[in-house]
Amino acid sequence: PWAMDRTRNAIREMLSLGEEFVWRIDESGHEQKVPLSDLRQGDHVISRTGEKISVDGLVLSGEAAVDQSSITGEYLPVRKIAKDEVFAGTVVKSGRLVVEAERVGDRTAIARIINLVEEAAHKKATIQSNADRFSAQLIPINFALAVLVYFITGKFSRALNMLIIDYSCGVRLSTATALSASICTAARNGVLVKGSNYLEALSEADTVVFDKTGTLTEGRPVVSSVICSTRDVVEKDLLCMAAAAEETSNHPMAGAIVERVRRAGWPVPQHSNNEIITARGVTTKIGRSIIRVGSRKFMQESKVNMAAVEENAQRIARQGENVIYVARGRTLVGIIGVQDVLREDMKKALNRLRNLGMDDIILLTGDVEQHAEIVAARMAMDRYHAEVMPDEKAENVLRIQSKGTSVVMVGDGINDAPALAYSDVGIAMGSTRTDIAMEAADITITGDDPLMIPSVLQLSQKTMNIVRQNFGTAIGVNTLGIMLASVGVLPVFWGAVLHNSCTVAVVLNSSRLLIHDMEKGS
Repeated sequence: PWAMDRTRNAIREMLSLGEEFVWRIDESGHEQKVPLSDLRQGDHVISRTGEKISVDGLVLSGEAAVDQSSITGEYLPVRKIAKDEVFAGTVVKSGRLVVEAERVGDRTAIARIINLVEEAAHKKATIQSNADRFSAQLIPINFALAVLVYFITGKFSRALNMLIIDYSCGVRLSTATALSASICTAARNGVLVKGSNYLEALSEADTVVFDKTGTLTEGRPVVSSVICSTRDVVEKDLLCMAAAAEETSNHPMAGAIVERVRRAGWPVPQHSNNEIITARGVTTKIGRSIIRVGSRKFMQESKVNMAAVEENAQRIARQGENVIYVARGRTLVGIIGVQDVLREDMKKALNRLRNLGMDDIILLTGDVEQHAEIVAARMAMDRYHAEVMPDEKAENVLRIQSKGTSVVMVGDGINDAPALAYSDVGIAMGSTRTDIAMEAADITITGDDPLMIPSVLQLSQKTMNIVRQNFGTAIGVNTLGIMLASVGVLPVFWGAVLHNSCTVAVVLNSSRLLIHDMEKGS
């Protein structure tokens, strides 16, 4: 309940508009400030630059760049015009929209995330420890054996041995120490496991589902290609011109360009005030030259000839890069490719997962089909699903589970929370992970190293192997002791020594997990 309250509060905090009132257009066409709770289906609501959209609905008029990362997980703002669908909790980065409300309050897409996570929390039954279940069944057997031996032999000492040589002590204690040692080792390596039952579930999993942005990728755009189209402009000139135009923009791709220039130690040229053209680009003046930076459509509308870079633009777009055009006056001086790069060692992590028995590796993303296909191909994933909403991610997980497979979901964002909660084991990873993802997940990897995913899987498998070894040892040795004691070969004293020695041995075997090296897997 405490974790569920934290999840619910985190989502509500994310949805908070900073004030409890929004602007609604009344029947006479006038703007009216009303409480958020007064909004009804069919109302026309205004959302301006910097504001969060408060309803799910269709755009009636206006144009804006909208940050939908809370719903799709994608960092790039999306251009929204008339008849486009928008969602509550998304942010208008620039522009103005009039939205007709279709769903308000608890019926919005973001509110449904809370409901899905809550439902999953109730349905996700805790896996009862095999040790507890098995040892509880063995206790009556010890008493029955004691009574039986006494009646057959008439010797109290032999009957007493049946009670001293007890199965449950060794089985329970050895299992508890194995799981506790495993959780301790994981925590020491920056992996937080919420319960021993998740280690058991993880060791049995055969399918892993990945989110893309912030999980497979770093979740932040970087400049990956710079192509100049005129002889008098070199890479430094092109990037500095673009940085001058983008310096005051809050667009993620603008930040990538400015960051690249600053890391190179290049000064941003003196320029005039920047003008943002909604969902198109930015203009500024350096000296007497007008600098335009933005989309292909922006260049077409500004009558800039792009023929010189057409082939290169298509090539880097096929690589999954977002193309930014830079023009000086009416002349195109070059293009810049920006993309969210794949995490270092992610391909190696996926290969290790396959070697550890993961038969099916799937990509679920809110990103567009083209980008999803490129990433899935690069990572040699079995299949992918693109442009999926949070509830659709959860449905995909349930569909996979319905085929009898055990599913691990790896994600980092608000939009991943339902799928993390519904999966057999949810793993939140990376420095970009949200509090909501952490609350919905069963295991949290605090660092950015993707190799920790196969490492924690290997740890879980080793843990369950040791638990099985302990089961076999405890049952085998104690059964031998009971047989020897029942025929009078083993005295009470040596029966106690045998029983306790066996218990100590399996505890020591479990303690090997404390020195397990997760980085080397040994």
